[in-house]
Amino acid sequence: MAQQTSEKLRLPLMILAALSIAGFVWWLSVFTEPTQFAIAQEESPAMVDDVPALTLAVFEQRAAEMDGSRVRLEGLEVATSIGPMAFLTSLPEGTPYVVRIMPSVDNPTVVSGDRFNVSGTVRAMSQDVLDAWEAEGVITDPTAREIAGFGATFLEAEIMSPAAAPEGGAGDDDADDR
Repeated sequence: MAQQTSEKLRLPLMILAALSIAGFVWWLSVFTEPTQFAIAQEESPAMVDDVPALTLAVFEQRAAEMDGSRVRLEGLEVATSIGPMAFLTSLPEGTPYVVRIMPSVDNPTVVSGDRFNVSGTVRAMSQDVLDAWEAEGVITDPTAREIAGFGATFLEAEIMSPAAAPEGGAGDDDADDR
């Protein structure tokens, strides 16, 4: 008799379980908010370029004290390349300054005379930095190493974009003096 009762209740209990599960799923779909997934994005330098631009003259005066600071320089002219990923620029008073092009820069090819708007971080120059640059292939010539080691700091260029040519020609400065 006990077996007969359990067999009679099997089908109604299965239906009740199925309806309970269906009701719970319906309740979840009506009364819960959809899950929103946050997608983690690596901060690319292009997204962080909110640093105000410094004039080259101000940068030249303060470069030694700016170790670790993020800067943006506009109209930086390539004086000469000292390796596949580094170049020298000449600041307004003629001071040579080393710029190291970081791997994040698209199309890092530079030619003497090119002008760039550059954003990056000022770093202290040391023998360890020069050793790392040689190991990475940033500079390949011993003379370039000596030239690069001359300054107290250098700029790690994380963003480089072509700059517009300077307005006017070389003779325009004389016109302002009249």
